[in-house]
Amino acid sequence: MERHIVVAKLEELAKNIQDACAKIKVDDLQSEIAAIEMAMGQNGFWDTPTEANAMVSELKRIKQLHDTWAALRENITTYQAMFADLEEKEFSELYTELLALEKQYDAASFVLYFSGKHDKEAVFMTIVSGAGGDDAEDFAGMLLRMYTMYFDRIGFLYDVHEYSDGAGDGIKKASLEVHGAYAYGMLKGERGVHRLVRLSPFKSSDSRQTSFAHVEVMPLIKNITKDDILIKEEDLRVDTYRASGKGGQKVNKTDSAVRLTHIPTGLVASCQVERSQHQNRERALQVLMSKLYQLHQDEEEKERRSIQGDVAQVEWGRQIRSYVLHPYKMVKDHRTEVELSQVEQVLDGYLDPFIDAEIKQLSRSIAGFKKYGPAQRIQNFASVQRKYGLSTKVSAC
Repeated sequence: MERHIVVAKLEELAKNIQDACAKIKVDDLQSEIAAIEMAMGQNGFWDTPTEANAMVSELKRIKQLHDTWAALRENITTYQAMFADLEEKEFSELYTELLALEKQYDAASFVLYFSGKHDKEAVFMTIVSGAGGDDAEDFAGMLLRMYTMYFDRIGFLYDVHEYSDGAGDGIKKASLEVHGAYAYGMLKGERGVHRLVRLSPFKSSDSRQTSFAHVEVMPLIKNITKDDILIKEEDLRVDTYRASGKGGQKVNKTDSAVRLTHIPTGLVASCQVERSQHQNRERALQVLMSKLYQLHQDEEEKERRSIQGDVAQVEWGRQIRSYVLHPYKMVKDHRTEVELSQVEQVLDGYLDPFIDAEIKQLSRSIAGFKKYGPAQRIQNFASVQRKYGLSTKVSAC
């Protein structure tokens, strides 16, 4: 093995790891860990289990992030120090070790894609049936099942805030609060109109039916306060009702469900997760503030794009993906051009190719990002760690 080849690989890998550590701010993560651990030690921490579990997941994420990149940085520093003392016959062995370290870097570097301001936040996802009658409600139910199966598979946690039954197993509307590593960064590309083409099970004739559902995705921003988003009491309509429906992991069926309507904008936020009406009101208010914040951001973005001349790209009615079950089988993303013929597999939660492509399209190009997409990397990370000896245990959430 020639010296210059080893030197080139060593320098390339050292730069990639050092740049990533600077971008992630590895040295600042310890203070974040300490702050969360202090909060977890306070009385009443488990009074709101959903928020408590989300904080535990966030602690795991930050610890994993710190330990992984600290280990990578330590390893590359060790290799740099020992290189000067190596004999030529040892270059080949060092090069092999550098390739193994590079695989660890490749597996860990999915986080570099998530540089958006709110990519680390939890997600508030709403699925609403659109044009197509009973078929549209059935399709909305299919999408809810698809997303919850995807969340279960990758380890994301979710609660159902609102659930409205539709035709058969379908829904008129469902809202989920989703927690996981880089949840908004992973899911923000799912926002938009989804289209289903099939033979309708609700009609006797063998006619092809096209139906639509809309998926809303917004970050559930933790640090928004009532001072940031001014909501006057007279602008709020508060309705209480009995929670109902199927809904997933946790649905509270007491009379404590709360629906808040912001009268000036018409925005609505509901919550039926908690046992206490007061807790449901607080969580619904947090969602409403996030919606108002997102509305403000959307208006600013629309104005910016209007100046640039590309308003059509942000219209909410723009179809993003089609699920065709007849006369052929195909799922096609109209933004990334990703196509899969395994429609049933996609509807069972296999969204990785689509989400990977969305993230790559939405993100800046990352130097040194090679083999795997970010959604695949989260699942591949644990096996790579076991194979190459990283010290931390990986969880997708």
